[in-house]
Parts: sequence; C-alpha cells; structure tokens
Amino acid sequence: MSMTTHVHDDPCPACLEGHRLEGDPKGSMEKLNGLGYYFAKSNGEHTDKAIVLGTDLFGLGLPNAKLMADWFAGKSGLDVLVPDVFEGDYINASRIQPQIDLMDEPTKGRSFLLRLKYQANALWAFSYGIGPAYLFRHSAAHTLSLAEKFCLDLRKDAGYTRIGFVGYCWGGAHAVHLAGSSHVPKPVDVVVAFHPAPINAKDFKPVTVPFMLSLAGEDAFLDPIKPAVLSTLSALAVERGTPIKTWDDALGTVHGYGARPDLAKPLVKEAFALGLERTAAWFREHL
Repeated sequence: MSMTTHVHDDPCPACLEGHRLEGDPKGSMEKLNGLGYYFAKSNGEHTDKAIVLGTDLFGLGLPNAKLMADWFAGKSGLDVLVPDVFEGDYINASRIQPQIDLMDEPTKGRSFLLRLKYQANALWAFSYGIGPAYLFRHSAAHTLSLAEKFCLDLRKDAGYTRIGFVGYCWGGAHAVHLAGSSHVPKPVDVVVAFHPAPINAKDFKPVTVPFMLSLAGEDAFLDPIKPAVLSTLSALAVERGTPIKTWDDALGTVHGYGARPDLAKPLVKEAFALGLERTAAWFREHL
C-alpha cells in the first residue's frame, strides 16, 4: 500500500451512533477484480467521471450507503460506486441496537453520570457486541488498501479518468488518507470527508487534492483534535493553493449524522440534507 501516513485502528465510540435510512436501493451489486461493489448508474453524460462512496463501519450491511449512492447518481449525473471493503462480513446492528440508542444523544453539558454511561455502552459495543476479532479482520489499514486499489482499478480497468471520493466515519478516514496518497497516478481527484475516524490531525497534512470536510456538532473522537485539524487545513489552502472547504455548522448533530441520521430530529434532518447538497455541489465544481 502506498500510503505515507499511519493508519489508526482504534475505533471511536461515536462510530456506532445513528439510524437506518428507509427505502429500496435501485442499483445493482457488481464485481471489479474480485471486489464486490454497489453500482448506482447515472443518466448523465460524463461517463468518464465517477464518485466512490466510502462507508461507515456498518458497510453495505445497512441500506444507507446504497440509498445515498442512488441520490448522488441522480443529483450529480455521475456513476456512483460503493466498494464492499468489509467483503460481505457485516456487523450485526441488531445486537448492539440498545447501545446505539443510548449513545445517540449529545452529551455536551450533560451530567458526569450520563457521559460515563455513554462511555460504558461504547466499550461494551466494541468489546462484546462487535468484538476485537472483527476489527482485526477488517482493520483500517486493510480496508483502506482495498479502497485505494478499487479507485486505481476504476482508472485502469473501468475507463474512468476523474474520480471523486466521499467517505463517512470509517470511510471518512479513508477519504483523508486517499486525499494525501503518494501513489502515481493518484487514486482520487476530489475528496469529501464527513466526521472521519479514526484519524489524527497530522493525517491531514499530505492532502493535495480539492478537499471538503464536514464536522458534526459534537464528535467524541474529533472534537479534541478539531483545532489542530482546522489549522492544518487552513495552512494547506494558503501554502499549496489547494481548494479546501470546512463546514462546522451542523448544530444538534453527533458523529455519524452524515451516514446514519436520526431524521426524526429536525436539526439533524436539515444537516443531513445540507451535507448531501454541499457534497454534490463540491463534485460539480471540482470533478
């Protein structure tokens, strides 16, 4: 793998927050050089351009990524592909649903006991609900290598010359690393990352392609490093002239809102819809 940055395998508690989107995917499952992917075919004219969607830790085990791919294909006029980097081995969401429900509320300004309960539920979910064996099989380094190869194979074997990548949570971390890949040719040309994790501030420094970052209103993993991340991206925009945009206005949201929003909450529903529109606009402008 050609990444120059260290890939972190520590899962973030907030990666489990969120909900299942309702609807019936319209695309199909295909394979490229042995890796399965969901394919949302567009009706657009730009057949040489595509968007790759990097999923959260639930992968294609939930319909959310497929439904969002369908939306992007219709909105952008570009083909959208979702690589199955978990290779058909998905987390049983129902097993950890009680923990997901308990962790879905923002904790800022709440009592110490509530925050402690949040941490305890996150620990149980990762230690027993998901388990270390699963995270070992599908480490951040392994899934990133699959995502990078998939993008490169799209250039080499599928005829796409311009590739955009939008990633969420686990896939958001992939997005950051792909934006700074040293591979020639680059795996991606334009990137969008929603609440990436696991990630460090230094992982943003190699970014060289047009890059947009969307942050949650509250993010247990990113909040401690957010000032350093924003400072790094601001410096990159000045030093390299790289088009960079950050959105830090998703009030009322928690980590995961971009991929698994609770649409019953008006602020979350609004932020989710705005995130989709901003992403489509970013790709229209730079891809």
